[in-house]
Amino acid sequence: MEQSSKGVITHKAWKLMCEKHQFTRREIAQVLGVKTNLVTELTKRLQKQSAIKLMSKQSGNKGNLYQVITQQDDVILGIGKPQAIRAPQRIKRNTVVQQVWNSIRINRHFNKGLIQATSTAESSLITRYLGCLSKAGYIRALNSIKGSPRGTTLKYLLVRDTGRLHPTERTQGMWDQNTNTYYPFKEKGHE
Repeated sequence: MEQSSKGVITHKAWKLMCEKHQFTRREIAQVLGVKTNLVTELTKRLQKQSAIKLMSKQSGNKGNLYQVITQQDDVILGIGKPQAIRAPQRIKRNTVVQQVWNSIRINRHFNKGLIQATSTAESSLITRYLGCLSKAGYIRALNSIKGSPRGTTLKYLLVRDTGRLHPTERTQGMWDQNTNTYYPFKEKGHE
């Protein structure tokens, strides 16, 4: 059933309940020509709001007798499904890169392990981003250990802190969002 038609039926059912003052779920469902379970949902909500109360439990096919105890306008008729628990949102790459940049700016002297501990970035992203920052002149390696995998035990120093927004990688350099400046990558021989 469509949400809007369910809402119309809900309002009609509540109006009818108020007019009758005492009713059973089956009576309301028959008058409106709907299934009893729709009225059952509504009566449960109305009981939680203390808009109606159970007068007497009936056995067999008679149904429980309810009484309206509040004015028609005082009730909030919620329709539709309640909000479900939201699935965790996928983290955008730029958000992760921003975490890495924030960690670099806060610590100034850092290594890859420190960045991993203070962000949700994966190791490969950190290694790539640190390499780009190094080639563009934002950071400088303080100790270089020959034969070790790139970026594993290197210590770095932030030498160009241009602001809070992270520099973004481009094909041949880095774009700085803070200064609107493009910094090309340095070639290997010119470092």
